[in-house]
Amino acid sequence: TADGEKPERVAIIHCVGSRDKNAGAHEYCSRICCMYSLKQAHLVRDKTHADVYEFYMDMRALGKGYEEFYERVQEEGVVMVRGRGAEVQVLPSGKLRVTGEDANLGKLVAVDVEMVVLSSAIEAPADASKVGSLFGLSRTSDGWFAEAHPKLKPVDAPTKGIFIAGCVESPKDVKDSVTQASAAAARASLL
Repeated sequence: TADGEKPERVAIIHCVGSRDKNAGAHEYCSRICCMYSLKQAHLVRDKTHADVYEFYMDMRALGKGYEEFYERVQEEGVVMVRGRGAEVQVLPSGKLRVTGEDANLGKLVAVDVEMVVLSSAIEAPADASKVGSLFGLSRTSDGWFAEAHPKLKPVDAPTKGIFIAGCVESPKDVKDSVTQASAAAARASLL
């Protein structure tokens, strides 16, 4: 915590600023937040032995070994609270009260914690428009660089000789970024 103490209870809130149609938020899923939130929960449990509560809309654990890791974290005692949105209040004691919908129970639940971790939306780089205009790259409505064709030319930019890889095209984990970078390098070697 801010005062250097190990927390006894920690809440992790998923999809902060994403998967929301409200102004200032993004409609897209950032794809990697569920897994890094689960990893954070695992590390918090391992390092501090704190109780951990994950507030999420739905778990997106797509990838080799990801579903098994999700199950492992639950077996380690992380409490999963599935529902839309969570609200954080600062209590007079200095603790934080996290209130959220538990869709499985069909009611609101609240937990008082010492620490809240926010899994925020991944956003396109702030200078993407400058880079895009420099290289003649088009962007999607969400601000990411657009590929020439999602199936036929997934790493080619519309501008000949420019290739796209990693989180400039959309949110990606390391494995997907490396795979896409390998494909871009292969395409560049054909020029």
